[in-house]
Amino acid sequence: MSPNKKKELFKKGAWILLLLLLMTLIYSIAPVVVSGESMAPTIYNGQTILMERLTLLFEQKLQHGDIIVIRLSAESNSKIIKRVIGMPGDIIEIQNNAVYINNERIDETYVTEAMNTDNLGPIVLSDDEYFVCEDNRNFSLDSRSDQVGMISSQNILGKAIIF
Repeated sequence: MSPNKKKELFKKGAWILLLLLLMTLIYSIAPVVVSGESMAPTIYNGQTILMERLTLLFEQKLQHGDIIVIRLSAESNSKIIKRVIGMPGDIIEIQNNAVYINNERIDETYVTEAMNTDNLGPIVLSDDEYFVCEDNRNFSLDSRSDQVGMISSQNILGKAIIF
């Protein structure tokens, strides 16, 4: 093969690779506009965050404290933003306005106001359940509520990466 043919092939390959990379980025990152004050003071109403989907696409596990974008149900188009508190297999309990994961009280530095909630649990999360809360605990609906409940991994759209 002549050197000119090799250069031409290399250029075509580089363009295809660049195009695939660009398509992957477009699919994997999406802007989400926040509606409401339930994640304040971390994220505010009207703020735009970026949601990445690669974490879920490659089945990398989410971690406690991650902020995620959720679809409430398979039929729903509305998105909500919550913080992962409990992961599959965890035991969640709320006692005296403190959250316990697997019998250990967690330090929630992102919550700036003392939580005022009923005691809850213990709740054992199944292999496909997440317990989520919002940072503005006294003015939000989250897994403590029957309206939201435990979140299935199928309804997690992505992870917030920039806010």
